[in-house]
Amino acid sequence: MKVTARSLASRLDELLDVLDALWTTNPVEHHGKHWSIPQSWVDLKPVQRPRPPIYLGAFTPRGLRRIGERADGWLAVVQTPAGVHHIGSLKRQRAMIDAAALAAGRDPAAIATNVRINVEAGSEVDQVAETIQTLTDTGYSDLFVDLKFVVSGVDAHLEWVQRLVDQVGPTVRRR
Repeated sequence: MKVTARSLASRLDELLDVLDALWTTNPVEHHGKHWSIPQSWVDLKPVQRPRPPIYLGAFTPRGLRRIGERADGWLAVVQTPAGVHHIGSLKRQRAMIDAAALAAGRDPAAIATNVRINVEAGSEVDQVAETIQTLTDTGYSDLFVDLKFVVSGVDAHLEWVQRLVDQVGPTVRRR
């Protein structure tokens, strides 16, 4: 069977249905195209009610609509140092999520946005700080900075992170 974007999307949509059934009903039963669960009692339910929050990443129109229709949050991504030039794309993508949420009878404000900042190798602290500042200035306050390619070694990472915190600390709320 050839795996296509459409077949993966179909699997994800059904998986969301399966998870919802597993997490919220007893007995649970599901008979779909990709998965089947015979009538079963599943008593190990999440503590969070009605279910744990579901955050999805997407940038295609269909994926963004899925977030608006079904997810609790959007995992957006920007690249830095070039990321500061993609704020318009984030806004357009978020508008698609909001429109899909409204069409599904959901409150767009209830769908969180967490932005992952992928830092290019060799990026300087001030470039990442500028991206953080631009994102926070335009309303994106939940950010995650991925430093995988910045430097090698634990000590170098800690030093780099400390410089970043020192630079953005006064302007950005941290958790």
